[in-house]
Amino acid sequence: MNKDIIKMELKRTLIGLLIWTIAIGISLFLIVILYPIVKDMFDQMPESLREMMESFGGIPENIIEYFATEGGTTLQIFGAIFSAIVGFNAIAREEREKNTIPFMCCRYHANIFI
Repeated sequence: MNKDIIKMELKRTLIGLLIWTIAIGISLFLIVILYPIVKDMFDQMPESLREMMESFGGIPENIIEYFATEGGTTLQIFGAIFSAIVGFNAIAREEREKNTIPFMCCRYHANIFI
């Protein structure tokens, strides 16, 4: 993809990128801060539920494992949502400004058959 287009889209979405970055950072910070509460909840869990959770990877033993699972999942979900929003907005902006969606669709399908 053209580097100039990527730079232009990043400049257009800079404020949104900063807001999402701060929101994700705060949520990851809260995940680390809330670990002692979650650890207590894991300790009070019935033995039958613990055995069932072992078949799905078990309960995180320390804060590193907990942050790796919860933080990684949070980061992936928020990242996917943000990238979808940016992508849809870029396509919608292109359609509003130049009405090029039929051209983009035809060009894509033409390249499949070549």
